[in-house]
Amino acid sequence: MAKLDLSDPEFTIDPHPMLHRLRATDPVHRTAAGEWALTRYVDVEWALRDPACGTGFGTAEQTRAQYGDSPAFEYMSRRMSRYDPPDHARLRGLVARAFTPRRIAAQQPSIEALTEELLDAIEDRREVDFVAAVAHPLPSRVICELLGVPVADQALHSQWTPAIQRGLSNTASPTERDEANAAVGQQWTYLQHLVAERRASPGDDLLSAMVTAEEAGDRLTTEEVIATAIMVFSAGHSTTRDLLGSGLLRMLTVPGQFAALAADPSLASAAVEESLRYDPSLTMVRRRALKEKQLGEATIHPGETILALIIAANRDPAVFNDPDAFTITRADNRPLSFGGGIHYCLGSALARMEGEIVFRAVARRFPMMTLANDHTHWRDTPVFRGPEALLVRPNHKYRT
Repeated sequence: MAKLDLSDPEFTIDPHPMLHRLRATDPVHRTAAGEWALTRYVDVEWALRDPACGTGFGTAEQTRAQYGDSPAFEYMSRRMSRYDPPDHARLRGLVARAFTPRRIAAQQPSIEALTEELLDAIEDRREVDFVAAVAHPLPSRVICELLGVPVADQALHSQWTPAIQRGLSNTASPTERDEANAAVGQQWTYLQHLVAERRASPGDDLLSAMVTAEEAGDRLTTEEVIATAIMVFSAGHSTTRDLLGSGLLRMLTVPGQFAALAADPSLASAAVEESLRYDPSLTMVRRRALKEKQLGEATIHPGETILALIIAANRDPAVFNDPDAFTITRADNRPLSFGGGIHYCLGSALARMEGEIVFRAVARRFPMMTLANDHTHWRDTPVFRGPEALLVRPNHKYRT
């Protein structure tokens, strides 16, 4: 039986043939690296939600061995997603006090205005790369505004986050690791100065809220604030970019989907959920078994690594009718794209809001939008999924 190979370029281009085979014949799959790859919805949901599964990042010592004494180590060893309870509960509790629903909801007017500004810029273009023109800059600027980064400095963060995400993947090349390390160092130094300013004079932004958040006399350290801010940039920027790019790609590719949204803008929320399900930006997460678990004929022992394949779970026919079909009118859509349990994505509401606003505005302003070509180059990593570029023709007058 073939082994799951995350480094196989064919898997990156189209992982679903392999994932369908595994789900049907070997759903709890032992990889050549000794990890347990889960492809069924019920199993992936268990790995995401059950306290018997810890984070898969390893100890601080293991992280140091991987990245050395470097800015990348400082970031990776402190970001919230690598902690298990009780440390995770303390950190997430303090961050959640700053990352409130009210703060997220307050971003809606500025996201709508920014969306219109970016769409204004492409209105008279014959062809345009939607990723470069809209999907990439919009979430970057939203996160910068949320954190309180001055407008003059926002382009820096738009450059740093892609390098960090590429280089900190388990499949990164040595060159990508070096580039990520440099980017983390630059962003860390920048945020050190900004955090110091917010400690001296807090404002009405997320960074100030994290600096001043307190519970039972406990506060976030400067290093914890910086690591969390970098994580917010990385998660909130590139994953939302991929959601916008892959979602629009599918709606323009599958007959009738974009037309349906243009005819009924209230479908924008459902379009976001289907885009999250069909092409999740984060395709998999690693977990570590804390207790023995029997899944079918496989016995997972404490300490073993679990690969929860969200991209496979989201197309499990036991949960989703006709799972390989992309349809924005799908009912009872429950993708696992934002994770689950104590590590459920804090920014899920913001990502959904951005997706709804952009999809609705694009369909309203450019109801005759078409793809400019039929070739899609997906990001060169099996962990994060999204189109590198998306050439579109915004206006019907340029269709021929």
